[in-house]
Amino acid sequence: MKITITESGKKQNKSEFFESINLEVISRSGLHKTEFNLLNQDIKEKDLTNTLFINNRTGVLPIFLAKTYLESSINVLNIDYHYFKQVQQNVVNNNAKLNNLCAPSFSSEKKLSQIFLQIDSTTFSKEYYQDVFTEHYRELKKKGKVYISSDKRVKWFEDFLRSNSISYTLEIYNKTEYVLILRKNVDIPEHISFDDSYKLSLPEKPELNFYSVAGVLSHHRIDQGALALIDIVKVNINDVIIDMGCGIGTVGIALAKYYSPKKTIFVDSNARALECARKNAVNNDLSNCEFHLSDDGLCKNKASLFVGNPPYFSNYRIADLFIDNAYENLEKGGRAYIVAKNIKHIHKAMLKVFDNATITSRRGYSVIMSNKL
Repeated sequence: MKITITESGKKQNKSEFFESINLEVISRSGLHKTEFNLLNQDIKEKDLTNTLFINNRTGVLPIFLAKTYLESSINVLNIDYHYFKQVQQNVVNNNAKLNNLCAPSFSSEKKLSQIFLQIDSTTFSKEYYQDVFTEHYRELKKKGKVYISSDKRVKWFEDFLRSNSISYTLEIYNKTEYVLILRKNVDIPEHISFDDSYKLSLPEKPELNFYSVAGVLSHHRIDQGALALIDIVKVNINDVIIDMGCGIGTVGIALAKYYSPKKTIFVDSNARALECARKNAVNNDLSNCEFHLSDDGLCKNKASLFVGNPPYFSNYRIADLFIDNAYENLEKGGRAYIVAKNIKHIHKAMLKVFDNATITSRRGYSVIMSNKL
């Protein structure tokens, strides 16, 4: 297989050679090491009757298998919409037939025959990988096969397998290559779960209940930055609120429950987080809510109030995306509130975009507010 890798909109920058089939792949950084490791495994057609890839970023191996074994059923699951879009672009470009989805989990009427799990410890928590493995391992047929690939040894995952009496083979292990292979020989006890729930109780406000799952930010507690926003933001009864990067919905649900705005719009790129937000809105008896799965925000959805708690990575790229979306989506006179620990870049960016910005400190965070003039 010859894999030609290009950056989006740029000339070819890298090629990887295997055997039998050519693929054209668009990727910002080439093949992730976890996928490269899997491409070197001996994968047999008889194991592909209902195969699931979890956390695959480019679609290279799923596309290869779908085009090589035409009777196979290949499924790709990402909880992050960015990676879903990246896989989908390559699926379309290579005219492959497979089921690519961005969802909290994968479900099928048939038992899974094979699972490929790619672990990147910089992207999600250990609990997420244990949780997503547990959930889909339960749907694996007896003697079904699992490949687990990482760019370094994940001893904590091996410990998790052993604690549940799951035997495995350490197929490859060196500084940059790591593959575990196992066949289903026992079931994981049903009582093992990584879900969590907690309450939000503020003075003179109704108590709120939140449900959370592994793979979302602040899985076991309410983020102090979110609480700072809830403390500071002023809401009018006719407001249309956008909660950008809503996570499990803490800020938008609290503001909606406390102040009864006209509508609240929840936006996140994480399918698990957005599903939690949807459930939490129902559990807290909220109506007039919308939910949007997106990694680039909304387009001209006019609102009067924008709140955001951007993550602290990607060199402020996501924070800048939040600010640009705030300006694009707010009507004249609308207000944008962004919370951050380190405010220097965000304060400067909001001044540049809105031409005004005020800072309020709360709970160890800073909330920057701008008006659209």
